[in-house]
Amino acid sequence: MATEILTAWQEHLSATTLSSVHRTYLSLALLPMSGCERRAELTMSDAERLWDRTFSNLVLDLLRFELSALEGDPVPLPQARANASTVSLRCLLALEAAAPALWRRSIAVSPFDGASSMQVAREICGQVEAAHSTEERQTLVRSMHPLSAQHDEYLFMRSLQILESTFSFISLALRRTSEGLNSGNAAAAIGGLRSATRTLLEVEPIFSLLGTVTTGLFRESRHFSNEARAAQTRGYEVLGTLCRSPGERALDALAPEDVPKAKERVLSHRATLAESFAFACHTGKLEGANQERVDAAMTGLELAVLRWRKAHRKLAVRILGTQVSSPLC
Repeated sequence: MATEILTAWQEHLSATTLSSVHRTYLSLALLPMSGCERRAELTMSDAERLWDRTFSNLVLDLLRFELSALEGDPVPLPQARANASTVSLRCLLALEAAAPALWRRSIAVSPFDGASSMQVAREICGQVEAAHSTEERQTLVRSMHPLSAQHDEYLFMRSLQILESTFSFISLALRRTSEGLNSGNAAAAIGGLRSATRTLLEVEPIFSLLGTVTTGLFRESRHFSNEARAAQTRGYEVLGTLCRSPGERALDALAPEDVPKAKERVLSHRATLAESFAFACHTGKLEGANQERVDAAMTGLELAVLRWRKAHRKLAVRILGTQVSSPLC
């Protein structure tokens, strides 16, 4: 696959202008999770399986690239190659993130640490690549079009694609949660909340992985990724729109005079999770133990969102300094 990516990258740069590359820097429309939140026919279980494949394929592809480059294979982006120590750390962080999804795909991950992470990564890369469908293989090739020759841009791009896919999946999970709340289906609501929470926690090591990118390259690449950052802003706003603020008590917030407005927002699918939860409780769709279980799952999601924000801010401060104004923080 290394040769395929090198050829596709060279052909892409010779056939396109900077402006056209800029508009499609991350090739988001090619990713399997793109727009999944708008696919009404996609069940939560199907979306989870699609997420596991998408996430693990992207993670293992970036490790395949790191290992191939370290071993001297003909892969693109020859400038400023990562050394063995950096690649070992990247394998450790990436395997930590991908291991749960790989296990759910029935791909066994051997115990690993800093000393064995590269060997384990080689083994897993082989298993994952052997399981690729033709479409998955083509997507990985077609979705990688760097704008420089810097080695770290590969990791930078794949990491942003992972974050974009995360936002799409969580958007779907929270929409399914809202649907469950609106219909009084506590199991569906809890399932969506727990899936979103689990995903946030599993993806969190990607911020540490991004932290290994050369600072200068990160700043340079930002000039080519306005599309990516704008999309992240929109994606992250889904969390802010659908999630309640930590400590907010939804039942207390829904006064009698607020019921008509809350009902209108719920019916028009513009309600936050807090509003949907409050309205479900107010109308008797959620009561007793179900109400308590949903509330506990919402609290779990809130804590995961706070961890995500802290991890992102830590990365942003390291890369950009103390003047951080990112909406993701």
